[in-house]
Amino acid sequence: MHILKSTAPGLIMIIVSAIIFSQAIMIEGASIFDPGGSIFFSMLISSVMAITGIVTCLLDVRTLKRNREESKENPISSNVEKDSTSAIETFKKQDYKLVLFYFLLILGYVLIIPIVTFYPATFIFLTVSMFYLKNVSWKLNLLVSVGSLLVIYLLFAQFLNIIFP
Repeated sequence: MHILKSTAPGLIMIIVSAIIFSQAIMIEGASIFDPGGSIFFSMLISSVMAITGIVTCLLDVRTLKRNREESKENPISSNVEKDSTSAIETFKKQDYKLVLFYFLLILGYVLIIPIVTFYPATFIFLTVSMFYLKNVSWKLNLLVSVGSLLVIYLLFAQFLNIIFP
């Protein structure tokens, strides 16, 4: 039962990816290998979700087994049940502030896209969020933001022909 509980997020991702995959296959007249086609992006997303779900399940099972072995080795703490959920820390006030700040940042990002278009809004969003969350230097922050925008532009706008607002 503990294994099912701990692997539930990964299993849900695998199930959702299977549903997306099955729906993508049912699209008629579409080629899997055509990046401009309607099926390609769905297959890509479902593949990434399936791989992520499998990795999540494997990591959760490994963590659960390690916690069981540690509780067998240390009988004093065996009365305290250890599983992957017991390692979760309780939220502190600072954590709630971080979640609220990031929610407001995303809200501001969504509201500013129609005003300044996608690329400047994304640059501002990436720069502010990386600086606040990672607390990295401005030089590295700007380099990663510009690099991310370049990848987004080349992959989505040029390769997949997606038009951004």
